[in-house]
Amino acid sequence: MASSLPSTAAAPAAASAPPPDRLAGLSPQVADLLRRTSQHLRAGQLPLAEQALAGAEALAPTNVEVRRTRGLLLNHAGRHAEARALIERLLEECPDDPALLNDLAGSARGCGDYDAAFAAWRRACELQPDFTIGWFNLARHLKEQAWIEESLPALERTVALAPDHLLARTMYADVLVHLGELERARAEYLEVLRRAPKVGPAWWGLANIKTVRFSEDETRRLAELVETPQVGESDRIGMGYALAKAYEDHGRYVDAFETLTRANRRLRALKPWNAAHFSAAVEAMLARFRQPHPHADDARLGEEVIFVVSLPRSGSTLTEQIL
Repeated sequence: MASSLPSTAAAPAAASAPPPDRLAGLSPQVADLLRRTSQHLRAGQLPLAEQALAGAEALAPTNVEVRRTRGLLLNHAGRHAEARALIERLLEECPDDPALLNDLAGSARGCGDYDAAFAAWRRACELQPDFTIGWFNLARHLKEQAWIEESLPALERTVALAPDHLLARTMYADVLVHLGELERARAEYLEVLRRAPKVGPAWWGLANIKTVRFSEDETRRLAELVETPQVGESDRIGMGYALAKAYEDHGRYVDAFETLTRANRRLRALKPWNAAHFSAAVEAMLARFRQPHPHADDARLGEEVIFVVSLPRSGSTLTEQIL
């Protein structure tokens, strides 16, 4: 099994409901339209979001929050360059607005400009130290780029600001695993599951700590949760992979194979395989490596790198954790 859950297709961060202070001075009708726009964006209902936002724009076309919401919608529609240009114009009017900087970071990331994205997220967190969404976005995108150690302080800050932010806590545990802090990671995964037993990625993360074996009681509990109707599909997939690992640990190989088959079937339904997209991504990576790279000032950089190459299920992850 893979060392992490296969992710669903990349998408912009869900638009949270605008806080009351950002709606100050707007009429109740415009404020309601902006709240409805955010709700539709969170549900992925772009046509309905467009309809609600158009109503707000007709009533308050120059309002910063209304125009900012247009940028959010453009980002969700994948029109990142347009969103970035709009948000940069708004930042000329409100240069120290953490929410706008967070939006700028999202659009810059969508354009592939990670340097600008990380600079904007860091500036937003500097301006507003309790800006939870800014810290979380900074952390998760550092982790996404495999900057594991750099993501740790931002995740710690996110969890300190929002202890009930279960996705942040799960990511925090994932990072602790990467850094070899296995006992701390296990405690974090268990804390997530104590607060919300149906969080699939936490179960899968716990299962991926190779020194952890689920007890018979934990295995039965997990098997019951996988079949619970209220579980979201992505959580069910994560729990399915964890349950397969639990069955494997207990020598129940037939059950493990059947469980993996069901989880893989659900994953394929949720995220169909796109061979052309995968091939294009591989070609893009190969093209990047074909470009000449400037020599480092320090010729010894990279001496400490160890490559672990292996067949699947042959102990590579355990070797990595031992190292």
